[in-house]
Amino acid sequence: MEITLRVAELLQRLAHGVDQLDWDAVRPLFAERARIDYTSLDGGDPVELAREDLIGAWSAMLPGFDATEHMIAWPLVTRRGELWHVRSQVMAWHRIGGGAQPSIWEIGGRYDHLLRDREGRLEIVAMTLEVAWQRGDDLRPRAAERAKRGEGR
Repeated sequence: MEITLRVAELLQRLAHGVDQLDWDAVRPLFAERARIDYTSLDGGDPVELAREDLIGAWSAMLPGFDATEHMIAWPLVTRRGELWHVRSQVMAWHRIGGGAQPSIWEIGGRYDHLLRDREGRLEIVAMTLEVAWQRGDDLRPRAAERAKRGEGR
């Protein structure tokens, strides 16, 4: 059970760090390079990214939202050789604007993470999002433009 608790803590640190734009908290959660697969959302092919490039992409877009809330829950953890495979549920809310009519984009689905234990610390070596549903318009392009102008958080 210890590994499940360690994994759950890593996933919560990831969600909180992203939502709080705390890149110093997110950085140690990833290996130097990680395979990132958002093809169920964006099409294309999975990519292998340096940790700093991934954080750079997130930090260029996420501040343009007025709020985000990522919930990663119910991790199922299995051993795969040297790695831990984690399957979890994810729901994410992204908001621009306030008042009675904010723009909201919601996503629900599953995450698959591959983790390795490096000197007693778990780190993400692969992350795959499987989108099951979406509601609202994809606000990422708008958030990226707002972030460039210093708008949002």
